[in-house]
Formats: sequence, structure tokens, C-alpha cells
Amino acid sequence: MLIGKGDIEQGGIETMSWATAGAVVAAALLLLLVWIVRLCVPARGTGRPGPEWVRRFDARRYDPVHRLLSGEDLEFLPKAPGYSPEIERRLRAARRKALAGYLKWMKADFDRLYMAGKAAIAEAQTDQSEVLAALVRMRAVFLWRYALAMARVPMTWAGAPAPDLRSLTQAVARLGSMVGTLAPSGARA
Repeated sequence: MLIGKGDIEQGGIETMSWATAGAVVAAALLLLLVWIVRLCVPARGTGRPGPEWVRRFDARRYDPVHRLLSGEDLEFLPKAPGYSPEIERRLRAARRKALAGYLKWMKADFDRLYMAGKAAIAEAQTDQSEVLAALVRMRAVFLWRYALAMARVPMTWAGAPAPDLRSLTQAVARLGSMVGTLAPSGARA
């Protein structure tokens, strides 16, 4: 399509640019919304865990991720014999992949514990509305921190610091403790 001098004078190009910019912004917002909704949906295959799983759950299983994020090996690497920027690039890429995996694993565990907590509250003989409210708050805070951490993972390729996962691991540990106390007597022992 050819644009004539009359189109420019009448604001045709300017109008088209605003329309294009608006469409791009709307598409970006839609993608952001889809991403946020996907984060809130429980992981695939996440079902209500059995009492044995709840009883055996231990948040210390995430301790290796803290060593992974320490960065000590990245400081040592340039001093090591045979160092090349390609080795560092591959190490950083492997760390991003491992970090994303740990985050997904953490979320799946949180989702399982959350479902177990809701089930225990539903089966309780007494009113547990305050506990349910605390459970919902914990989930909202966890999902917010999880979304921030997942958004930061890809930025580490440019040298941005990796997300601090202590608050997420602590949230999973607190939920595990809470659900352990709520679980039916068969789950505790």
C-alpha cells in the first residue's frame, strides 16, 4: 500500500502508529495475564497427597538450591585452568535451567500441601475459617514471590542476580508444618 502526501497531512500514519502501539500493548498485557493465570493453576498431575507424603515432607530437600545460587563457583571459575567464556556461559545456562526446575518442583510441593491443608480443613470437626484464611494468604504470598522469581530467572543470562529463594523455601516449610498439624491423626505419627 502506498502512502500519499494527503495521508501524511491528515494524520494517517500517526493514527496507524497509535493503533499498532495499542495492539502491541494489548497483546503484551494478554500474554502477561495468561502467564499469571498459568502460575496460579496447580501443576499438572498434582493431586491430593496421601497422609504418608504429608508426614514425610521435609523442606530441607531444597537446600541444594541455596548452594546452587551462592555464586562461589562462578567467582572461582575464571581462575581455574582451562577457563573460557564459553564454559562460563554454559554453566550459567545450566544453572538457569536447574533453578527453573527447582522453582517448579517447589511450586508442585506447595500445591500438594495446599490441597492437603484444604482437605484437612474440610474434614475438621470444628470451625477452621481462620486457618483457611491463613492458608489462602500463604498461597497468595507464595504465588507472588514465585512469579517474581520465575520472571527473574531469564534475566540472569545478562548478569542479573539470581532470585533469592529463601522466602519461598521458608513458605513451603511453614505450610508443611501447618498442614502437618491439621492432617488427620493417620497422617501424623
